[in-house]
Amino acid sequence: MAEAELDTIDRRILAILQENGRLSNQEIAERVNLSPSPCLRRIRRLEEIGVIRGYVALLDAKKIGLGLLAYINVRLEKRGGTQAPAGTPKAPTHGDCSAMPCVRGPKSSPATR
Repeated sequence: MAEAELDTIDRRILAILQENGRLSNQEIAERVNLSPSPCLRRIRRLEEIGVIRGYVALLDAKKIGLGLLAYINVRLEKRGGTQAPAGTPKAPTHGDCSAMPCVRGPKSSPATR
């Protein structure tokens, strides 16, 4: 896929949205010295061509009770052994695959440690 053509104003809009995605179109337009209509058209175009993929809320994990952070690495190796009975579904294989998902959970209390 080709790189999107972005001018200076597009890049300023993107920087503003990355800093605060909740700003109104009016506020963004003022910061980039555009009227609201052309600013909104630019934002919609950036969304349509996939430069802006979505908007998110960043949460404070501790404030919502998710104080545990664990990085898990699982490596599976094919070993010799018995074969599964005929008709048993097989998991897809993709060669050597390594991933480190982030897992968060509630803090444990002293009684459950």
